Amino acid sequence: MRFKLMRGRGGRNRGADGDAAAVAGVLERAARDFSSDPGDFDLAIGTAELLERAPTEDLRALVREGVDEEELYERELRPNWEGLSQGERSAKVVAFARFANSLGDEAGSIGPLVRTKLLVLAWAYDRTYSETLLTRIAREPEHFGRLELSATG
Repeated sequence: MRFKLMRGRGGRNRGADGDAAAVAGVLERAARDFSSDPGDFDLAIGTAELLERAPTEDLRALVREGVDEEELYERELRPNWEGLSQGERSAKVVAFARFANSLGDEAGSIGPLVRTKLLVLAWAYDRTYSETLLTRIAREPEHFGRLELSATG
């Protein structure tokens, strides 16, 4: 998924909209199918379902690179979700949105990982707090700004 300003009719970033909807669809089905409480969800199970179904090019890239559910959940998602307050979670989502906006097409393997983390965490935030971060990210990614990246050396 590209977070560059790819504007189509109606001002929408169609790639981001499609990826956000695809990720949300898989996560919603996993929450419905595997949770005993409709208001609760297991992000680890959702992560496994995402990798199994790979509904986006970014997820397919992660699967091709050998990223498994334990690595994606334990190393990438859990530290950015579990045990954090609502404000901390919101800050993480916004930071990943800014980071994704800063990445170009040549982002290598980090691009698919950052964009996937962003969509998963935004979905989890919205589901937990009845918000619309995922929709706003998909439709207006530039609203979140960009991180200033510099080369190290």
